[in-house]
Amino acid sequence: MTESTTPAATDPEAPRLLRPLDGELLVGNLGFAWSPVSPLPEGGRYELQLWPLSEAPRGIVQTAEAAWDGPLVLEPGIYNWRVRVLDAGGQPLAESEPFTFTWRP
Repeated sequence: MTESTTPAATDPEAPRLLRPLDGELLVGNLGFAWSPVSPLPEGGRYELQLWPLSEAPRGIVQTAEAAWDGPLVLEPGIYNWRVRVLDAGGQPLAESEPFTFTWRP
């Protein structure tokens, strides 16, 4: 008799960062976009993290969308950014590689 098994639930793949591109120089308005995780776990969300080059990562927004164009107050400089997939309890499931960009007003 053959026993059937059900595949175990797996963590989602990490999102791919789409904009800004790695190494990009941005002037003026900022907008962030990444590939959506399909399917996003029930109750899950994305956490956009943004930090100056010499500091530790910090989350700035959590959203169920694969983009964010909200207002930001930044000093001119070089920044890292990445996106994490969080479960309904806020625990990270996957994390993109960080990208770097330079921003000027």
